[in-house]
Amino acid sequence: MYAPDRQDVNGRLGRIQSVGEKTATVWMRHIPTITMQLYTFKHSALTVVPLDNQPGLQEICDRISLLFESGNLDPFEVEILNLLEQRVVHTPCEMQYLEQIEKKI
Repeated sequence: MYAPDRQDVNGRLGRIQSVGEKTATVWMRHIPTITMQLYTFKHSALTVVPLDNQPGLQEICDRISLLFESGNLDPFEVEILNLLEQRVVHTPCEMQYLEQIEKKI
């Protein structure tokens, strides 16, 4: 993210939710509250970082995709995985959720 006038998001990674003609919406974790917030930025404020450049995140995405493909998830697990897909950095607790769902499947 390039937003020199917004120190809370400048230089941080986020997950693009959607791209419009002039803006894009991006999920970013609000660090003080550890919640996810949706921001809207002009295209000029964004620099795309290919998933190949983030091997740890690529691994998480692959693991989540395999779980979705299994089709053997209850609605609560689907919701957890949808939330995990928004993040670029995962807490230890979030990783435990992912591991427990994998063990069940």
